[in-house]
Amino acid sequence: MPVSRAERVAIAHVVQRLSAQFSMLDPAVVQRVVQDTYRRFAGHPTREFVPILVEDSARDRLRVTPVRRGGPARRPTPGVADL
Repeated sequence: MPVSRAERVAIAHVVQRLSAQFSMLDPAVVQRVVQDTYRRFAGHPTREFVPILVEDSARDRLRVTPVRRGGPARRPTPGVADL
C-alpha cells in the first residue's frame, strides 16, 4: 500500500516536534527512532492514526534513550523531502 504525501508530511512533523522536545539528543537519533517506529506500523489498517501512534511510541522510546555527551554539534532537522 503506497504511503500518501499527507502521511509523509505528518511523520516529518513528528520528527520535528520530537527533535525539539528531545533537543539534548542528536536529531539523527530522533529521526532513526521515528523511522524505526513508523516501519512497525506499516500494515496498520487505519492510516489516519499512524502518525499519532508513531509519535506516542517514539516519544516513549526517546525518553529512555541515553544522551551521548561530547558528540558532534546538532545538525538541522530533516525536512519532508528527506523522508
